[in-house]
Amino acid sequence: MKFLSIFAAVATFAVAAPAIAETSADVEASTQLSDLNRGRLVTSDGRNLGRIDDVSDSSVRIIKGGKFVTIPISTITPTEKKRVFMTSLAYNEVD
Repeated sequence: MKFLSIFAAVATFAVAAPAIAETSADVEASTQLSDLNRGRLVTSDGRNLGRIDDVSDSSVRIIKGGKFVTIPISTITPTEKKRVFMTSLAYNEVD
């Protein structure tokens, strides 16, 4: 009986470990998304766009001129400053 309980415990951990394990790319991607959520965005010409309000898998949303504007994540890169991100778009290209 004791053998069965030990075997059950070992089998549980053997099955659960691969399901729990994350790759470093998954951890890095989730960290970048969480950083984007608290960050602010500047344009390629150095103008401040404002705080990032919403983050999805393919875009971020900010408020510019009283309305929501969607910017593709593919245009966004981190800067040397913490929680400040730069888009490759110019200020007048963001609509």
